[in-house]
Amino acid sequence: LIVCEAIQSIWIISSLGKKYKKEVIQNGGVNAIIDALNGFSKCSDVVKCSVGALSSLLCDDDQENRMLVLMCIQEEKYETVMVEILEMCTTTDGDVEGWILRMIYGLFVAFLDFDENVGDFRQLQEEEKEKMGKRKRHWRSLTANIVSVMSMHKSNAEVQMWSCRLMWILLENLTVEKTKEESHPPQDSSSLGKIDTTAAAFEALMMNDFLDAITAVTDAMSAHKDDTILHEAACGFFYILTKVSSSVADLSAGIIPLYLPLSSVQIRCITKSIVNTMMNHSSSPILQIYGCRTLSNLCSYTYENSTKDVCVAVDQLGGVNFLLQSMQNNLNNIFLLAESCGSITSLCESAPWIKDSIFDSGGIDAVSNIVRFHVRNIVSDEDQLYFLENVCALLMVLSTNSNCVVAIKSSGIVDDLFSVVKSSDNADNYISEHLLLTVIELISKTGDENNELFTAALSFAIRMMEMPTTEDRLINIIVSIHLIVSSMDCCIDVILSRKVRDQVLNAMCHMPSSAAVQEASCYIISFLRTKMDDDVIPTLRTSDEIVAIRNAMRVHQTHSSLQAAACLAIRNFCAARGNIEDKVVTVLFESINDVVKASVTHPKSPIVQENACGAFWALSTVSDHMALSVASSGAIECIIEAMNEFPGLLSFQDD
Repeated sequence: LIVCEAIQSIWIISSLGKKYKKEVIQNGGVNAIIDALNGFSKCSDVVKCSVGALSSLLCDDDQENRMLVLMCIQEEKYETVMVEILEMCTTTDGDVEGWILRMIYGLFVAFLDFDENVGDFRQLQEEEKEKMGKRKRHWRSLTANIVSVMSMHKSNAEVQMWSCRLMWILLENLTVEKTKEESHPPQDSSSLGKIDTTAAAFEALMMNDFLDAITAVTDAMSAHKDDTILHEAACGFFYILTKVSSSVADLSAGIIPLYLPLSSVQIRCITKSIVNTMMNHSSSPILQIYGCRTLSNLCSYTYENSTKDVCVAVDQLGGVNFLLQSMQNNLNNIFLLAESCGSITSLCESAPWIKDSIFDSGGIDAVSNIVRFHVRNIVSDEDQLYFLENVCALLMVLSTNSNCVVAIKSSGIVDDLFSVVKSSDNADNYISEHLLLTVIELISKTGDENNELFTAALSFAIRMMEMPTTEDRLINIIVSIHLIVSSMDCCIDVILSRKVRDQVLNAMCHMPSSAAVQEASCYIISFLRTKMDDDVIPTLRTSDEIVAIRNAMRVHQTHSSLQAAACLAIRNFCAARGNIEDKVVTVLFESINDVVKASVTHPKSPIVQENACGAFWALSTVSDHMALSVASSGAIECIIEAMNEFPGLLSFQDD
């Protein structure tokens, strides 16, 4: 009784503020509580008071206090707190277990802070570092005990909520190897780091316990439908579980599939729970964000027919319409808008019929209105950029549906996105290259019939090339110009044509080693010939282009797609209407051998062979002398071999 009252006094004093918490810690309060736990481990009142006081000290916004508490706990006593106390508690109402779970959660947060070497706590003794590895072996029994406690106290919302939170942070820490530069946000992790493969064999054993927790968590969500905080924790747990156990993972990023992929039954169970809780707790942004992320993760599964199951379940529950409506109801939460777009994109990629549902429900107009609401301001932060990139990704997926293309055109959403691009056309306020390229690609797929948007986009891309730029940015701009020029169905005026030609040749000259720049530039030169008026072609057909193309072919002889682009450029250069000046013809003679070499080097590439034959044909039409040179260069042998190699390629046989 005396010990209980003393611990309660410590608890009350520590609740008065940070200053008093620190005094409690510095005067041995934590050690006294740990001693009481060891001495009266079978007295539920002492245990309840002790873990309550410790959880109050640990679940604190002040990182320094959490660190001090953790430093006071010796290794053996820390293990006792983590595992043995939870194992021995079997109260009827679960209140003590709730405090224990909260305390362990606080300990874990403090441990992670401490392990990150934050603030003044950089000095860890080597022997302490070695002991840290020992804690991992307790996680297996801890997770199993948490699931057991959840099953015993289904009606206790606090137990269920803290269990979900604790399993969330346990699973995240178990599968993520942190770097010193990363911070650990215990309730928000947008991406996983590199998995610690050295412990993979041991950690594989623990995935069973987390998979067993699925039923316990969904039961908790059903039993406490109105508890938003619990449902937020459950969504966070499901997000990290579906992320790390995905059967499709990015090996290049260090993320590997974890051990036991979810079964189709588990996937359907999680999907229904997530969609229902998102609908029932639409006012919680945190819940909506993690719900969207979980749906996106589930769509990446290829196990059995799991992807189809996810999409069918979401569609049947009205999840797509809800996501669209949720976006309209949360216009000011741009991060939630981005995540909603991401989940809808994942659903559309996995199930094409979702696109028809979006079209039928007026979803494209809804997305357009949301974009129009946000494009009033210039892109100024990462969240806005993330949102616009996700919108573009969604539109790219929808643009494969003919009905959606019509709706995208009529909505004007691409014009709005391009206005964002134009508003960021200076070196100090430049949008991401990915967004630029995606918007240009959208224009190429959904551009208006009179091509005004094409012309504006082309002019903008040229302005970007005229500014100081990086190699990666230049590559993306060149690719963007290629997309525009190849998609336009009208002539480009002489001034703009000359600017395009000059900037492309300049890029080829300054970046000869970049195959991407050279290939895209060759295609631009090729398509540019088909977009000029007859009276413009002779003035812009110079030897500079052929020299640049030949240099590209010689530097990148083994690059088949570049050789194909170069051959096509030579073909269209010669085939364009109008006379070719004598000095240009002289350079063209020298290009014959380059085309022959491309054909010989890439005999199995149909596109190289087709474009090479096209180039031979076009060169032969320049003059009789040129035709004789083509015939004597080995071109005839190349043509015959290619015709035998690809008898079914009709366009090639034509050339």
